[in-house]
Amino acid sequence: MVIYDILISLLIGYCFGLVHPAYILGKAIKGIDIRNGGSNNSGASNATVVLGWKYGVITALIDILKGTLAILVGRYILHYNIILLYIIGFGVIIGHDFPFYMNFKGGKGTASVIGVFLGINPIIGLLMGITIILITVITDYIVIGTIAIHIVAVILTFINYPMVCTMLVFLLTLLTISKHWSNMIKIKNKTEIGLRSTLKKKR
Repeated sequence: MVIYDILISLLIGYCFGLVHPAYILGKAIKGIDIRNGGSNNSGASNATVVLGWKYGVITALIDILKGTLAILVGRYILHYNIILLYIIGFGVIIGHDFPFYMNFKGGKGTASVIGVFLGINPIIGLLMGITIILITVITDYIVIGTIAIHIVAVILTFINYPMVCTMLVFLLTLLTISKHWSNMIKIKNKTEIGLRSTLKKKR
């Protein structure tokens, strides 16, 4: 594996990550920049808050799909090894979180990281999906479920794959924690909007 392979893998992932359904739907449905409302990011959870749960679901599905497709391109078309697949996945999240055409202010990558792992290892991806649903329902907060799935991803990657893969997921976990830090502060102060309250809103 050479630097060329690493850079190309990052670029492939980044390009897939640039697809932002929440941003596109916000413009198309309400003529707004979704980043100016709710939690001020372009992701599925904020699409649910700003546009309604139906558009939140559509956004989540597309964000998951782009992560999975990026990995499938690397696996079946380019025949990449597992380390390069993880690098593609890393690139997807960076592209989603920091899209250049949106002034590097995108989403938080929760749905996309599940999609990435569905492509790398469907069992891990499914476990992550189940985890975020259960933890979110139990706690009422998506942010807690989000951090939980990254912990699951770190542990299962450490068990199954080379250490460099674990380090990439660990870096993504730190990125996720930093991006959700304000949400965790709100939870502590009891000012964070819970899932049940969000779903009750009529759109």
